[in-house]
Parts: sequence; structure tokens; C-alpha cells
Amino acid sequence: MFRKDFKSKGHTQVKSSDRKKLRQQIQQIYPTLNDDILSLIIPTGKGEDFTSCKLLLSTGDEILV
Repeated sequence: MFRKDFKSKGHTQVKSSDRKKLRQQIQQIYPTLNDDILSLIIPTGKGEDFTSCKLLLSTGDEILV
């Protein structure tokens, strides 16, 4: 009757090489975005925090966010 909540399986730091790949993919999909906007979406500096998280849904599916 009621849906169960999702559960977080943990946070991990995204590697700089994965950041670059993601940035390139977004640039290919949206070529009109400039570097300033992309830097707001995906931080490029070493000191900037960029993490991913796995969520476990009530259906048993895992989602990477």
C-alpha cells in the first residue's frame, strides 16, 4: 500500500578523469553551453567536492546519482 523509502549505500569521490569524460559528454549534448556554466555544473578544481552516491530503491534497483 505504501512505498518504502530508498536507502543510500554510500558516497564516493568522483575521479578527475571521470569528471572530464562527463564534462565532454555534456558539451557534446549541449554545444551552446560555455565553460563558465559547465564549471558550475561540474567543478574542475582539485579542492572542489564532487561525489557520487548509490541509492537502493524499494524495488531492489540501484541508481547512481
